[in-house]
Amino acid sequence: DQTIALLYIYAACILFGLLLSAYMIHLSINRIGKRLNILTTATMKIAEGDFKVDVSNLKSKDEIGDLAAAITILRNNSARAEELEAETKRQAIKNAEERRKATLDLADTFEQKIGGVAKTVSAVATELQASAGTLNNTAQRTSAQAQAASAASTQTSSN
Repeated sequence: DQTIALLYIYAACILFGLLLSAYMIHLSINRIGKRLNILTTATMKIAEGDFKVDVSNLKSKDEIGDLAAAITILRNNSARAEELEAETKRQAIKNAEERRKATLDLADTFEQKIGGVAKTVSAVATELQASAGTLNNTAQRTSAQAQAASAASTQTSSN
């Protein structure tokens, strides 16, 4: 009788130990699962570009705490990379606009200088044409005078 009672006590202790172990395992898995789920969600949000994710409440001295720290670093680095990319795009747009403006300024300067040269050439051509006309008139008068002098010379020689 005493042996059976002892067996019942041992069986009850073993059953209690198994139930307690199962409950502790359940709590551990549940706790770890929730924390891993939070980390998974945070990682997905970071991958989608949401850098406001905060996993600082998961700081602990276990592997999940290490993962939370790594995800925080990933978030910060990803946010910085996105900022640098945006700054690079802004700078590229600014540089393109500056090149466009410089090209237009160069074209305007070229047009002004070439326009000035064209006006100068046109003025010189007009002056040359006027001078050519004057020289032509002078040549015609000189020719007429030479003919008159030749005719007078011929007449004087005949006399």
